[in-house]
Amino acid sequence: MTRQQQQPSSDYDALFARDTMSFLVFDRRLLGPCRMCPVAIISLVSGLIAWIAIPIIGAVVAIIFGHVARRRIRRSEGMFAGDRMAIAGLFFGYTQIFIVLLLIGIAHLPPPIG
Repeated sequence: MTRQQQQPSSDYDALFARDTMSFLVFDRRLLGPCRMCPVAIISLVSGLIAWIAIPIIGAVVAIIFGHVARRRIRRSEGMFAGDRMAIAGLFFGYTQIFIVLLLIGIAHLPPPIG
């Protein structure tokens, strides 16, 4: 009886009982839990730092790293997690930039006449 005619005894055997192309495809059960994308962590931390210490620089770093992290997570095919962290970093960065621009605009308004 050949290997492909045998009944697989476990999920591991079921994975490798398929054709030879199955060796090139990753299976989440064999890989275990996915890793957190470090770029997403940097985006979230710099977004929080933008609210605490360095408004403009932290916000720009959060926005850049947030977009890079989301692209890496989408292209990793399940190897990386952290999309929500990247989104949170983008949110913190964009809202910080918006508030800074709003305050600059308000500061440059002409004084009221009266």
